[in-house]
Amino acid sequence: MHYAAEFLCFQETFDAGLQAFEKEGIQTVTSLKEQLVASKHAQTPAIEKRYNDVISRSVRILSYCCEMKLMFESKYLQKCLLVL
Repeated sequence: MHYAAEFLCFQETFDAGLQAFEKEGIQTVTSLKEQLVASKHAQTPAIEKRYNDVISRSVRILSYCCEMKLMFESKYLQKCLLVL
């Protein structure tokens, strides 16, 4: 049980960090991308591609973290029910 509490605490901290990155980091990257594209930067196609890659990776990471948390919580709940 101690391991489960530590894991959930770690997961919550990790989730908070990801959410902060999503809110602040992604907003900053999006703003910079929009400024560069609006100024018709010579590298606009590369900037847009890289931006899309970063956003896709961010979505995959968030999705993976949610899946792992749900899987762990499900297994933890199953173990708790077996003890009852």
